[in-house]
Amino acid sequence: MTAYSVTVSNSNIGIGVTATNHVVTIENNDYAIALSRTGGQGSKGDSITDISLNESDDIIITVSNSAGDVVGAYNLGPLGGVASLDSLSDTNLAGITDGQGILYDSATSKYIPHTFAITSLADVDNTAVTDGAVLIYDGVNYVATPTIIGGTF
Repeated sequence: MTAYSVTVSNSNIGIGVTATNHVVTIENNDYAIALSRTGGQGSKGDSITDISLNESDDIIITVSNSAGDVVGAYNLGPLGGVASLDSLSDTNLAGITDGQGILYDSATSKYIPHTFAITSLADVDNTAVTDGAVLIYDGVNYVATPTIIGGTF
């Protein structure tokens, strides 16, 4: 709102204008879902009593017992954004390149980049591999065989 003032002095009339600053404050609304118990809860009686978002947009689940006491609050992670393999705690994709896949590494307990080759297969014996060799299954493994003489194929 603007304030006006009028002054009269001798034969002079003055009009003064004072601008008023307007401030608009926008507040974020917190949204929450409240759940009520329905049906049997089993002998323990714990159930989800609240689902909400914190200031980082993480989904927070609150679990209460049958007496209404909170027994745990669990952060399920962010609501927004795009999920990616690299965001998983058991995945390390550092240095991954085109054409690679991921393979579980028991030493680090993580999925890591891997270039797949025939040597990656557990049931392939490459000890006799030479130019022109073929793989022949011997009942247990695929064996690199440099020459094929006779037999049924």
